[in-house]
Amino acid sequence: MNREMPKTRTLRKIFKAAWPILVLILLTTGLFFVDLSLPLGVAAGVPYLLCILWASRIGTRQVWMTAIATSLLVILGYALSPDGGEAWKIFMNRGVALMAIWVTAINCVRWLQAESSLIHLNSQLEQTVFERTQRLAMQSSVANVLRGSDKWETALPNTLNVICQEMKWQVGIYWKIDATTHIATCTSTVENPGGSYTAFIDATQDSQVTQNMGLPGRVWECGTPCWMSNITENMNGPRKTAAQKAQLQGGLAFPVMFDQTAIGIMEFFSCHLPSDDQDLLDTFQSISIHISQFL
Repeated sequence: MNREMPKTRTLRKIFKAAWPILVLILLTTGLFFVDLSLPLGVAAGVPYLLCILWASRIGTRQVWMTAIATSLLVILGYALSPDGGEAWKIFMNRGVALMAIWVTAINCVRWLQAESSLIHLNSQLEQTVFERTQRLAMQSSVANVLRGSDKWETALPNTLNVICQEMKWQVGIYWKIDATTHIATCTSTVENPGGSYTAFIDATQDSQVTQNMGLPGRVWECGTPCWMSNITENMNGPRKTAAQKAQLQGGLAFPVMFDQTAIGIMEFFSCHLPSDDQDLLDTFQSISIHISQFL
């Protein structure tokens, strides 16, 4: 029984995809035989428009193919249909049929393209609304964490955690900057379940960062949030190897400021981090300012 179910589903998928094409073939064939049975003086080629309209239910490619096929059938019908009618009427009828076929095909294709554009725009709008809602929820969660904490050491791990959870990111890291040595070291990490990031976190905890070194060093240098679409290009050693094995591809970091001086860097990693998203950077700039006000 269980073996038959996948076969049944496959057959249903094949039938669902094939039946419109079968109807199109039968409709076109039927109209062609009707055309052959009528005298040349009758404009029997115009009903081929039904084939074009039906093909528009399937797709753009099928519309063009049907337009070509029916045009050939109109010409073939002229050669095979029984004689009848005046020559100028015959040529006019066939010409009108060809013109109607191609005008209809062009309009159908334009309609399909417009529909595709609307679907794409609607999908983009839905994605934008989702992202904005997600980021507002993240900002609210960070604000609640800071409001419920009396010191930064308590708020830090919770802030890393809520950002990773709300944004569905895999790893969060905090680099603490030593004002004396000008070296940043990893002092706190979080990871979301669903992956193996232990090796990457271990390699990170063994690493040190200086200004303009990798993503956190770049943020330290410029003092603003930065993103990186291919993080492994700016890594080396065990950390790069571990990031590749964990399939971490995108990274984002922002500074933690106190008295207009960076005292730390928050860095996050994801397998699917959007690149070149200014709205996302602006969101983390707001979070950075909020944390600075807390400090």
